[in-house]
Amino acid sequence: MSNPKISVIMPVYNGEKYLKEAINSILNQTFTDFEFIIINDGSTDNTGNIILSYDDERIIYIKNQENLKISKTLNKGIELAKGEYIARMDADDICFPKRLEKQISFMQKNPKVDVCSSWLKIFGYRRRTWRLFLTHDEIKAFLLFGPALIHPGVLGKRAFFTNLKYRDKFAGAEDYELWVRGVDKYTYANIPQVLFKYRLHHSTTDDIPNANELANSCRTAMLMKCVDDISADDINVFVNLSSKDIMLKDKIRVFNTILNANKVSNYFNQKLLSRVLALEMFNIIKVHGCRFNAFKEGLQIIKYSPFSLFSERAAKSLTKCFFKGF
Repeated sequence: MSNPKISVIMPVYNGEKYLKEAINSILNQTFTDFEFIIINDGSTDNTGNIILSYDDERIIYIKNQENLKISKTLNKGIELAKGEYIARMDADDICFPKRLEKQISFMQKNPKVDVCSSWLKIFGYRRRTWRLFLTHDEIKAFLLFGPALIHPGVLGKRAFFTNLKYRDKFAGAEDYELWVRGVDKYTYANIPQVLFKYRLHHSTTDDIPNANELANSCRTAMLMKCVDDISADDINVFVNLSSKDIMLKDKIRVFNTILNANKVSNYFNQKLLSRVLALEMFNIIKVHGCRFNAFKEGLQIIKYSPFSLFSERAAKSLTKCFFKGF
């Protein structure tokens, strides 16, 4: 098969448990003009036999002689890809049948977009529907906190992946680093439809050495695009927002620093940045909100916070958390 519309790349390492579900969900797509590059990254379980059991000409099976890890394996897939677009897939997730059809349609209707993902259902360890920010400017602002495109659900122009590729030293945060590195040159979007199911395990990045530190370096890189001058202490607060050991007023202060700095740099859309920061502050207040001191402090911060449109909701949440303690 030559020149397919899409090259789907799926690395797998010891993924026998859920592999058939993942493969079947790709092969059963309503959009059929694709090649399916499955790279066995040195698995020691039954992964290879499962892949070989399929008789489908769209499958291109590659076996690494040693475990190259995720970034090198993905770059290998990118080099092999012939499609106009590249789609990602993980060996433990499930695509809904119209995923590729919907993504191709979206990209053709929005030619300026380089990479798109979608809303998703989380299943496994926890269950919920995750509705991601949709526009590039929203995604750009959310990159301050995490990868606003879901890696196993992305589809993008091949040029995006071939020009940037993944950096091996960021294994564990390779997608986040890629989105941060490309955000100023390429355009991102999320489709407001649930197109795949993301399997959440009890542990994910905890299994990867330095994953949190690498993610924090990505957060810091986004922060420095906006803020010219910030202290090491404030950076430490910013990358540890989920910690209860850091006072709520310090987190609010850093958020205000970001908002004020952006008025000068204009790196982010100020209105969207305020919205993203307010949503993050809502989550932070919930972390602190069940302790009396945090309750009093939180109400004072909300009262004088620049996030005025969000204050009523935050205050209600904080009060609810406080009274749950009785």
